[in-house]
Amino acid sequence: MINLLKLRIPVEYGIAPTNVVLNYKTSNNKFQLYDKKACSNCSSCALCNKEVLIVEPNNVNVNIIDFENFANSLPSFKKRCDYIMYEDSDRQKKITFCDLTCTNIKYIGSNPGSYPQGKRAHAYMQMKESIEQLLKIDLINQYILTCVTKECVLGWKETSSPTQNKANKNISSFIKTPSSMAKQLTCIVDHGFLYKTIKYNTVYTW
Repeated sequence: MINLLKLRIPVEYGIAPTNVVLNYKTSNNKFQLYDKKACSNCSSCALCNKEVLIVEPNNVNVNIIDFENFANSLPSFKKRCDYIMYEDSDRQKKITFCDLTCTNIKYIGSNPGSYPQGKRAHAYMQMKESIEQLLKIDLINQYILTCVTKECVLGWKETSSPTQNKANKNISSFIKTPSSMAKQLTCIVDHGFLYKTIKYNTVYTW
């Protein structure tokens, strides 16, 4: 996937390869992801460990692409997710599009706030747009759609008041309802992707 993005994207968009920013890493140990842009603008950043999604690869090499930064260097990605993770091994071929957010629990579902459709729906549109832009490119289309496992993951962390200490954070429990309050929700969406909503600090097991 990394090579496809490096080689095909500049051709498709008619831009010089040197103008494309593609940062990535590979990990087979537990790692954490966060929204770099949101965290840099967050007034509570000093009180936060900058963890939004915890990923457990289970000793498998998982490739992590900073997709938001990559898409920002392209001319037509108006909506884009934060990360793409993938595995291309003898064990399986899997790809995950990931979006991250810190928010109050009441904004995950539909609400009267800035995202009336809810953060879950907004994040899905970010991921869907990213997927569908990439599916327009034949070789990348073939790669994505032939992945045996395809997932969209919204990792979210509940915002807390500046006076809340670590002990109180650990004590706080999830409000369990059949809707957006659950630790993890799963449903099937477009192009055969499984959409998972995962609340911090539930681990996303690869």
